[in-house]
Amino acid sequence: MQQRHSGRPKDLKKRQAILQAAKDLFLELGYDGSSMDAIAQKAGVSKLTVYNHFNDKAQLFGAAIEMVCEQRLPRQLYEVNSDSDIEQVLQQLGEAFLNMVYSAEAMKLSHLMSSMVPSNIELVHLFYHAGPERTRHHMLSMFQKIQELALLKMDNVQMCSNVFLGFLTDTHYDRVIWQIFPVPTATEIQDIVAQRVGLFLKLYPLT
Repeated sequence: MQQRHSGRPKDLKKRQAILQAAKDLFLELGYDGSSMDAIAQKAGVSKLTVYNHFNDKAQLFGAAIEMVCEQRLPRQLYEVNSDSDIEQVLQQLGEAFLNMVYSAEAMKLSHLMSSMVPSNIELVHLFYHAGPERTRHHMLSMFQKIQELALLKMDNVQMCSNVFLGFLTDTHYDRVIWQIFPVPTATEIQDIVAQRVGLFLKLYPLT
């Protein structure tokens, strides 16, 4: 469904407040425990205002996930041109990606979605489309641009994008999610990404 909001600054400010309130409550109380009334109250707006921006709670949930991704992985991270230092681009994107997936809010959301798989698969799919799939799409678009500019040696751009994303997460992410390993520090994330980027560029060398 199309979100209903105008581009006026006042409306955009209210929309942002609604999204922030929704994100906070979804993380604190879960999806089922967060009502549109509570979201409106926390955002400092009327429930009618919430519905003027979003058709229902599911749409609001998806928009809140998109907001988190945009804040953590802004689109400029995916931008490349003929003068781009690809190793630096991949390092910066990789660090931002891991800092996002290992953030407290992302970890909590992952556990929340795992618990909802049997009972609300539609909401889990909504989360996937608004978060992980969106990230995959932007990453694929970036590698398509890299291929167009002939900055890396690659034959299959889809495979190249999948390999890079797989290198970033590998089995370490699963072990952190299940609390077998601790959440890596910022310095550890930097080192992890540098190692993965190095391996990736051996498979897909710079031109």
